[in-house]
Amino acid sequence: MQQTLATLDSYIQNLRPELYIDLQSSLSAEEFRALEQQYDMEIPQNLKALYRWKNGQCNTSCEAFVNNSTFIPLEEELDTA
Repeated sequence: MQQTLATLDSYIQNLRPELYIDLQSSLSAEEFRALEQQYDMEIPQNLKALYRWKNGQCNTSCEAFVNNSTFIPLEEELDTA
């Protein structure tokens, strides 16, 4: 997973810089714990790995992440699940 995320990071930085600047900082271990408590669940490790890379796009971003979809922040994702 780490290699895949490193490849994705490099790809987006180099080929989609307008998208890369819209990506939010990663979540910390403390933030994951707080979300797990708030939603009374354990977040799967692969999902944690993704959100340790970046926590989705900022809400004002108009850039598509993939297939005309955006990469939403984890808390927003959990709110809609």
